[in-house]
Amino acid sequence: MIKMAAVREITLHKKILTLRTGRKMKKLDDVLFQALIEKAEQSDRKRSHHCFHTEHSDPVQRMCIGLKKGTYVRPHFHSQTNKWEMLLVLKGRLALVIFDQT
Repeated sequence: MIKMAAVREITLHKKILTLRTGRKMKKLDDVLFQALIEKAEQSDRKRSHHCFHTEHSDPVQRMCIGLKKGTYVRPHFHSQTNKWEMLLVLKGRLALVIFDQT
């Protein structure tokens, strides 16, 4: 689900994914993806993050996460109804388990 108030436009052109918000355009390209992969390979947890938000208190937390084979993201729950996550796999694959609240 994309909340259009937060992200106004998502485009993919010549392998460059662009997020257009109300403020500044953010480009996700092969240079960023390669840097994420290299950092993830060096990490004990086999992952790396690139944050696009400037403050932890920003109402929308946008980031690009590089995950390498062997990493594990533990199950977690957002109790606030205004909290959500969007996963977009650009390369590779992942296993996703979704739990209900019961």
